[in-house]
Amino acid sequence: MLLAIGAASADRGAEDDRQIQSCRDPEYPDDLMGSDSSRWTEITSTHFPWEREALDYVRERLPDHDPYRAFALFEFIASDGSINEVDLLVVGPTGIYLVEIKSWPGVVSGDQRDWVREQEGRRPRYEENPLLLADRKAKRLASLLAQQPSVRKAKA
Repeated sequence: MLLAIGAASADRGAEDDRQIQSCRDPEYPDDLMGSDSSRWTEITSTHFPWEREALDYVRERLPDHDPYRAFALFEFIASDGSINEVDLLVVGPTGIYLVEIKSWPGVVSGDQRDWVREQEGRRPRYEENPLLLADRKAKRLASLLAQQPSVRKAKA
């Protein structure tokens, strides 16, 4: 499951691939990021196969031209002193997207605040809606970036 602020959760499937295909720039129909792209930066490596699979899935579908960039697996210290892990940050023509990767087999249900993960033969697990966590991280990162001189100059 991939979660992005401003987008609903997306399970991978044929419908997602069709939507991604329809969003491609006709000027660059086959220009997709490869593992050697200078527009894709992984700060640390992952030891989790589901995280690797999700990152590869996104990278292989991102255009490999300006303004697209992606930064994976990094941490930042927010203004409040909290340490925040980011699975993926994607820069595109419509904004900057913080992506939270989860691998939760079974059935996931819930509401705006709490989600329930159910697997056959196991007790249900209750989790905070990961969109809330991703939203907090995105706001902390936006606040930190807004304090940077280069960002303030760009807004002027």
